[in-house]
Amino acid sequence: MKQLSIFSGSVAGIFIFVLVFSTPIMGMFALGPILSPGGVFGAARDSVQRSETVKVSGIGETVTIVRDNWGVPHIYGENWEDIAFALGYVHGVDRLFQMEMIARTGMGRMAEILGPSALEDDVWYLRVGVLRAAEEMLETYERERGQNPDLDRVLWILDAYCEGVNTVVRQRIRTGTLPLEFHLLGFEPSEWTPLKALVFNRLMSLMLTFQTYDLHATLLRDRLFGGDEALMEELFPVNQSRYQVPVVPTYGDYEIPTPPRPEGSVTESSHRGEEDELMAIYDVLHHIPESVDLLQRLWVGSNNWVASGSKTTTGRPILANDMHLGITLPHIWYEAHMVASEDGVNVYGYTLPGVPAVVVGFNTHIAWGFTNVGNDGVDWYEYVWMDGKYWSGREDGWKEPTDIEVVIPVKGQVDHVETFRFTEDGVLMTEMGMTLAMKWTATVEPTYEVLAFYGLNMARNWREFNESMRHFMDPTQNVVYADADGNIALRPTGRFIKRSRFGEGRFVLNGSDPTLEKDWEFIPYGELPIAMNPTQGYLASANQKTAGPGYPYYISSAQAPGYRGRSINRLLSGAPDGSIDVDFMMDAQCGDGGIYDVSAEAFAPYLIGSIEKYGPSRLDSVSRDAYNALKGWNDDPSNRYLMRKDLVGPTIFQATMNLFRRLVWDDEYEEAGVAHLVRPQDNTLEHLVREHPDSPWFDDIETLGETEDRDDLMVEAFLGAVDDLREEFGPDIGEWAWGGYHQMYIDHLSGIQALGRGPYPHDGSGYTLLAAGGRRVRHGPSQRMVVDLSDPSNCWSVIPGGESGVPTNNHYDDQIAMWLDGVYHPMFIEENPETFPQHRIGSKLILVPGGGGTS
Repeated sequence: MKQLSIFSGSVAGIFIFVLVFSTPIMGMFALGPILSPGGVFGAARDSVQRSETVKVSGIGETVTIVRDNWGVPHIYGENWEDIAFALGYVHGVDRLFQMEMIARTGMGRMAEILGPSALEDDVWYLRVGVLRAAEEMLETYERERGQNPDLDRVLWILDAYCEGVNTVVRQRIRTGTLPLEFHLLGFEPSEWTPLKALVFNRLMSLMLTFQTYDLHATLLRDRLFGGDEALMEELFPVNQSRYQVPVVPTYGDYEIPTPPRPEGSVTESSHRGEEDELMAIYDVLHHIPESVDLLQRLWVGSNNWVASGSKTTTGRPILANDMHLGITLPHIWYEAHMVASEDGVNVYGYTLPGVPAVVVGFNTHIAWGFTNVGNDGVDWYEYVWMDGKYWSGREDGWKEPTDIEVVIPVKGQVDHVETFRFTEDGVLMTEMGMTLAMKWTATVEPTYEVLAFYGLNMARNWREFNESMRHFMDPTQNVVYADADGNIALRPTGRFIKRSRFGEGRFVLNGSDPTLEKDWEFIPYGELPIAMNPTQGYLASANQKTAGPGYPYYISSAQAPGYRGRSINRLLSGAPDGSIDVDFMMDAQCGDGGIYDVSAEAFAPYLIGSIEKYGPSRLDSVSRDAYNALKGWNDDPSNRYLMRKDLVGPTIFQATMNLFRRLVWDDEYEEAGVAHLVRPQDNTLEHLVREHPDSPWFDDIETLGETEDRDDLMVEAFLGAVDDLREEFGPDIGEWAWGGYHQMYIDHLSGIQALGRGPYPHDGSGYTLLAAGGRRVRHGPSQRMVVDLSDPSNCWSVIPGGESGVPTNNHYDDQIAMWLDGVYHPMFIEENPETFPQHRIGSKLILVPGGGGTS
């Protein structure tokens, strides 16, 4: 992969925006605010990053901010509070609109600026409890002031950060230089508060832990499998371990193809198979906001891994991380480097605009990265009801739900009043058909992630890091670690429900059942899976199965199918001792190692064999060319199973697999009336293809008197895919390159097409380490980081966007081309501004104590 020394982005001219927005967009925007003094011209003028000195009232000592060639701020101050203020200041300068919109989303306040069209989503976010959980966290922290010195310090830091953001808010409003989007929508940002920062925390939990898998599983069990859990086990095993390489190797490996099912069962819903069950579950699924639903359907996870000194060329660990999230402009991550000399802080990494800490990154002692666990942290309950009361299953018997009224402002209308109803187990998400209550780990009690980030940003060794991560409860994450002393580790952290029975919680639970234990207990931190300094010399996670058969607790039945996990484990185990360097890690993220598709390795030979067995006589000239291209891809050692944008084989394979899945599952799903529910994962399909070619699931139930097998459906899928590709791209298969079929779209948060970027021809697939699922890709590696623990100057990063959220700024999108091409920029961790490389400096901002304004 290419390591970039200097990359200069282009500056978008403001007159382009005048032309683009010269007509109303969906009737929403008026020209007046855009073209008026202080409108688009003022916003564009103030977006330019220039060297200046600014007097501010929120700091005690001077803070120097050096922006490098990519606009990344390197913040130098005396103490945490001052650098937190400065981080808030640059977040406000670069990402004010993004921060405002995301906070409003979580707080259920979008209808206040967008009108009635946003009300339904506001109600949903408020119902699930994002704002409610954040408010309870803040109330708890305030009550504990004076009792915990670390928490007191964190709250001071948070207050300083908010004052940094608000200094910018006040300046922008006073000078008429708010970002363009505020002018388009005709509103001003409110001041930033600690509550908004905590809302960000709960929104990340929502993105990574909220799930409706239990609802899908319940309907599938009752309608597709006739209530037979044993029959369901073949397609949806409670211990989802087929072909899995566990994240934590400490607890053994799994047999292939699959281990026996653990003993024990689950508490069943009392409404099995009834129409009110179908009505209730579909009502819940129907009202999930589109953005949240999309995350569930396209979830592709994240990767992290680390090689120990025995594996590397330097004799010290090298750590890599790429977290897979939605790809948007402005980008979700904001790179920053912070130095507080008095507090011993020197940390670089990825921050969330709105939060005063590095979430993932490194300091001069340690490095760390995250991936999502896929933990089952949501339970759904239904009850026996009578005369407006529900049977609790406890000694107190019948209970009335608790009602809470919430007032939601709506632009252009009177305030909307919504009543939320709660059982003792959670909030009622629907009363259509049967009632369904949801209980979610993110809302059961306050957590202290603020303490975790405070600790890990300053941690100097494993002991300090591990103790800090005790406070990291939600969202549950696989945390990879390395330090300059040579240690490596990987552990899940967070709140994992300690289930009384293996698999409990994967279906809707009968909340009226007196034998059901509804008072959650969590697996103690000391009993969570962990691996440290393993003899294999590396550790890796890619959202796959958490631990092997030796681990006693149930985590989830719905983790990733394991293809990325297999890829990275194969790469790392196959690397000879002393051979891994930074370039190896970059290649695994986005080079040939990163675009090798293990699922193609698993399925393509069977597909080709099926065509050779049944298809030759059915091939016309185009399908014969397609078959030759597919077989050539399979047989070519230099390109085999690489999802590269200039190759044709990946297109034919993926189009065939898309149709093959439909042919296998759709007939039974449609007959059962569950066509919109989740399908079995592909490692289950791989199991059937490998081990059960005559499985009844391959039979098309619509062809009476005929019995299809695996090969029949594979040939039919291939021929159908060829017809589809011929219709879309023409008969010349040379026009079927993967990059024309598979493209990346980077949308703007506002949905305004002119502010987005793409589409771009794109490498990778949903199962490659360079994760890029679907034809129109909108999710993937939201950052790439490689950290060499032997040399802080040999650390590299890239994001699919830029530091600035202002479209007229040259750092709005200047890393997109780099990210697409596998190019990285250095992560400078200089200890003071005087030694910062002069040729890397883009601008310099000095904040001095005093009044507002610029001197």
